[in-house]
Amino acid sequence: SQVRAALARHGGVKTTAIRVSVVDAIVKLNGHVATLLEKRAAQGIAAGVPNVRAVIDDLMIQPTDRAITADEVLAERAYEQLAANPSVPLDRIHVSARDGILTVRGDVDHPYQWQALQTELESLEDVREIRNEVSTLGRPGPSGGRKGPG
Repeated sequence: SQVRAALARHGGVKTTAIRVSVVDAIVKLNGHVATLLEKRAAQGIAAGVPNVRAVIDDLMIQPTDRAITADEVLAERAYEQLAANPSVPLDRIHVSARDGILTVRGDVDHPYQWQALQTELESLEDVREIRNEVSTLGRPGPSGGRKGPG
């Protein structure tokens, strides 16, 4: 299919464990990928194929052959990733991890800071879900955060 070909052309998505079905221009993605970033890329690629009306994402995140990262290590890597981005006010952000799910709390001044935080965390391996509960300009963060696979 056009969707499978588009996924195969993209270097950031491994298609060996992805099944694609199309019914009435609605694409369904099943199977697993190694990272949240790869999952987001597959969603975007499928949605960008001409004549696709919608994408149903049933992809699961399954880390590669190595052992799943311990929560303490994952939280530390998340903090280090955020520290590398000057847009993220680390002194107002708290990151915790449990079973591969990152929960982020705190506040930022601007929406671009919230988005920078989200983007940085999505690039981490072994993250199954991000619960971004960070507030922007006194407004509460999204209810339950941006949900990934899980």
